[in-house]
Order: sequence, then C-alpha cells, then structure tokens
Amino acid sequence: VSLEHQPPEHPHPALAGLVGPLTSRTGALAVRQPSQEELPLQLAAVDSAYGAPFRPGEAGQQARLDALMPMHNRRVVVEQLPDGGERILGGAVRFDTELSLPGGGRVPVGALSGVGIDPGAQHRGAFRELMREHLAECRSRGDAASVLMASITALYPRFGYGCVSQTADWQIDVPAARLRPDAPTSGSVHVEHARGAALHAALDDVWRAAGAARAGALTRSAAWWATVMSPEATWLGGGKLLVALHTVDGQPDGYVLFTVDA
Repeated sequence: VSLEHQPPEHPHPALAGLVGPLTSRTGALAVRQPSQEELPLQLAAVDSAYGAPFRPGEAGQQARLDALMPMHNRRVVVEQLPDGGERILGGAVRFDTELSLPGGGRVPVGALSGVGIDPGAQHRGAFRELMREHLAECRSRGDAASVLMASITALYPRFGYGCVSQTADWQIDVPAARLRPDAPTSGSVHVEHARGAALHAALDDVWRAAGAARAGALTRSAAWWATVMSPEATWLGGGKLLVALHTVDGQPDGYVLFTVDA
C-alpha cells in the first residue's frame, strides 16, 4: 500500500484558536532537550507529578530505559531565573513509531508519554508550553499524528486528543477456569523461560502480524521489548512477567504475558 500524507497546519483545527500557533513562546518558559546531568531532575519532577518519589534504577534497568527513551527524544520545560539560571519544572518523552492503517499501511507518528509538571509549578503555563512544543515538533518531523499514552486523559482534549483505546487487567481463578469447548486445538503452547533477543523477535513478529490486520496498532522497537521483558519491574512490565507462546508448525502466532499470584 502506497501512502502519502501532508502534516496539517494544526492537529485539530477546531482548537487552533484555543491553543494558538504551535511555536515556542518567548518569555520565562522554554522547552529543550535535557543534558545527561539533568536527567534525574527531569525524572524527579515528572515522578512528583504522579505522587511518586524518584528512585534511581539499577544500572541494567537504567541502560534499558536510556535505550528506550534516548536523550534526543526527551524534553524538559524550564523556567528562566532572574540570575540567568534555569529551573526544571517538568518534562515529557517521545517515542518514534508507526501507526497501522486500514488496508495494512503504516504512517509515522510521534508517541507522547511520561508527561508531568512538578505540583509546585503547575498552573503557570509549563504544561501548555510543553504540549505546544511537542505538537510543533511532530509537524516539523512530518508525523501524521501525535499519539498520546496518558494516565489522566481529561488534561488533553484541549490539544486535540481523544480516547481511542483502553487497557484492562484480567484475573483468572485457575481452579475454576475451563477451556471453551469450541477452542481451537491446533498448535501448542509453551511457557518461555529463556529471555533475550530471540524471544523478543518472536513476540514482535506476532505483534506486527496482528497490527497489519488491525488499524491503530503501534510498532514496537527492540528497546521496547527489552524493557517489557526486563528482569526488573517497570511501568511497561518486566519483573515477574511470564510468557506463553502459541506456535503452529514451529511458527509463533500468538502470545500472552501474565504473572502468577502465589
């Protein structure tokens, strides 16, 4: 499928008058890429927005998160101080990915997540400035859209976002569970204990095949899978997460990620 798109003048024309031109304002606030030394300050400001104290991860976990969220895709909003210094008020991270469309095509999108403003700095325009800069960057990169992964959806409709998908946690009472009588019996299911690139590639093949048949799926990078399957628990998964892989003639065609409550 051959696809072409022209980035719109505004991601949601009806809101153009509310949001204003998608350019950085001059004044006391600015949005920029943080330095490596500033990363703990960004994480602390964002974590405080969610009511969680910042705790640095161990070296392996931090390396995986750095690969998933490289510095060039991180942004901080800073306040210019009278003495010429700056104070980090919050930040966000962008994931470069592609979105599946009806017919099997894909277009580039900017996935936004990890947005947070320090509670002591809220209601001063920092969040608005951060969002304006992100949308402007999506336009300049030629993204077809900005896709938001958020926990507080009510904050974002004014910028043109709407809820299109949800997540659900399922708990199964194993002793009481039964297979459906019409469940397919072909293939086999294995719990995969070995972690590594081979398993990540198998999961990604299944994910991509499912996404090709369904509009609205995002591609996932190798760094994403490494974080999802990491030994340490993160907001994407990891930790005690187990994998059940379904194969037919040795080819994976489905999987389930789950945990067991002892």
